Amino acid sequence: MKDNQIDEILNELRTPKDIFNLSLEEQTNIITLSFIGYVAKPVGISKELLEKCVKAFNEDRGKIEKESNAILKVLEENQ
Repeated sequence: MKDNQIDEILNELRTPKDIFNLSLEEQTNIITLSFIGYVAKPVGISKELLEKCVKAFNEDRGKIEKESNAILKVLEENQ
């Protein structure tokens, strides 16, 4: 990979994503990846809802499938 390609990828990962109009599954993936530290914290979600997602994520910490499912459940409940 060329240096500029790596820089583009890193820039993309560091740029907050607006998740407002995404499907719940896409929102779940981005929120989960942001909690793990792979992508920037998303925008387009209320602080309160994000805090509920953090709580759900932490309750199943270390079990990636359960973490994602817990976040999806919170998003579905707050739709």
